[in-house]
Amino acid sequence: LGDVSADPGAPREDALFVDNVLTKLAPIDFTFDRGSALQPWRFRNDRVDLTLTPRYDNSRELDLLVAQTNLRQAIGTISGTAITHSGEQITLVDIPAWAEEHLARW
Repeated sequence: LGDVSADPGAPREDALFVDNVLTKLAPIDFTFDRGSALQPWRFRNDRVDLTLTPRYDNSRELDLLVAQTNLRQAIGTISGTAITHSGEQITLVDIPAWAEEHLARW
């Protein structure tokens, strides 16, 4: 799942892969608390409603004047529902996962 692409015209990576069948997804809406990566992260669109429950905050910031990086990364488990290409609703429970937002300048 991806929220944005560096190139707005580039193909998106949003997809489900279930039982050897790929389901392309519409763009996903990511919502999370930028002040605390340990708060739940939500991922939603017309086919997915997922929540990442973080267990570990791997965030970091680095400012070297000419280069900067600001990474918000949560590692934990994801749960929720998704609808496959055939219309089948699947339930995910505590699947290991991570999510991140990375802003960089160089």
